[in-house]
Amino acid sequence: MAKILIVEDEAEDFERIAVFLKNKGFQIVGAKNGYEGIYQFDKESPDLVVLDWNMPGLAGIEVCRTIKEKKKQVPIVILTIQPQLQHKREGFQAGCDDYLVKPCDMNELLARIQYLLGKIQKPVLQKLTYGDIL
Repeated sequence: MAKILIVEDEAEDFERIAVFLKNKGFQIVGAKNGYEGIYQFDKESPDLVVLDWNMPGLAGIEVCRTIKEKKKQVPIVILTIQPQLQHKREGFQAGCDDYLVKPCDMNELLARIQYLLGKIQKPVLQKLTYGDIL
């Protein structure tokens, strides 16, 4: 079961996303602002982050940069009301792996999350053999 960190300051948006993803079998961790998001990221080691852009304190774009500096391989989906191309460009430059504009269809969000989680390389155990020795 993949663990998803949702960083969202709007309680209604958080609840809608969290309930939907829980019902799809994901473990959910929440944060109400950017600073809490970074704290929860360090504490919980999520497999993926769903991140709002507009939050009080530390903006989502800065949270994205910080997370990518810590663990580049963790996928980040920015979910925001910002539809402008300049925001999308800035999000991808900061390291996000996907960008969706609110309100979005929950099944589309699910499809994108499943795709990104499928791209994560799982460590493959390899056997080293030499002659009869395994």
